Amino acid sequence: MCDHAENQVELKCPHCNESIVIENECFALCENCGGSIGDSYMLDALMDHAAATAAIMRGDDPAHWQAGYCGSCGSWEGVVDRGSFSFCIYCFEISKGLKYCKHCGMPFTGYDFDHYVGSDYFGCPCCEGYVGHLISKND
Repeated sequence: MCDHAENQVELKCPHCNESIVIENECFALCENCGGSIGDSYMLDALMDHAAATAAIMRGDDPAHWQAGYCGSCGSWEGVVDRGSFSFCIYCFEISKGLKYCKHCGMPFTGYDFDHYVGSDYFGCPCCEGYVGHLISKND
């Protein structure tokens, strides 16, 4: 028995509004009209704009609604927060959600900072933290 599974995303084509299934990468051609679909469209289509607007209106940090860093494939700004999970448009990895660096605030996945309380001190995959700040300040 094979346990192979692949994640897919079904979106509406921005050119003809027909459904299109995208598998394993963030670029596709619509079979109906031949229009191309890329990463910026996928990020926008998968973003929960209503939730982001409501949260920002409540005073939440707008940075918490930006696309995050993927710890699985290393893509910058490719992870979208979907509420109970996050999704990388480049490698199609599904994670439990975005974490936020205590130093730079960058959202990211793939690193468990719940057990690593030093993200403010040592940084995250996107920054060098307070230690890096001190070192560069002394150079």
